Amino acid sequence: MTPIWQSARIKSSAFQFSGLEQDTLSPSSLWEETMDKVVNIEEKLASKRRKLQLEKRQEKIGAIQKLIQCSSCHFRCALCGQHLGDLDSSPTVPSASFGFVFCDDCGEDFEEYLAVSRGEKSSEVSWHNEEWMKMWSAWLDYRRTINGFVDSPEFKSLLDELNR
Repeated sequence: MTPIWQSARIKSSAFQFSGLEQDTLSPSSLWEETMDKVVNIEEKLASKRRKLQLEKRQEKIGAIQKLIQCSSCHFRCALCGQHLGDLDSSPTVPSASFGFVFCDDCGEDFEEYLAVSRGEKSSEVSWHNEEWMKMWSAWLDYRRTINGFVDSPEFKSLLDELNR
């Protein structure tokens, strides 16, 4: 049996590099060819980073779009998110100044909050305590913040960018 290093086919292919015979490769051309591959790898890595950044940006924009769209959907309760049905149903709209759409239970609770916060009446339910008032107050602040964000020039600029 002939050892592998003595095989003529192996010997000739061992001296080949990129289809060139060993004697045609100078150290400088070998260096240039190697460096070209390094630059290409760097370009590929940079391209991959840009692609990942673009994907992350698109995911963030999608999350913002979903938040804005879902929080202003007139087919879901503004507080609990319960589906309200089709256009034939009449969801509760407690106050024209606030303009939120609630299911019946959340609408009644919100009306109670408004009346208690204005001092028009005291709550008849034991769990309508100070924390309950804070919960509604924080929820209203949250909704006002979303509305402020939607009205901001930066958000409008984002919408313009997406529409292009």
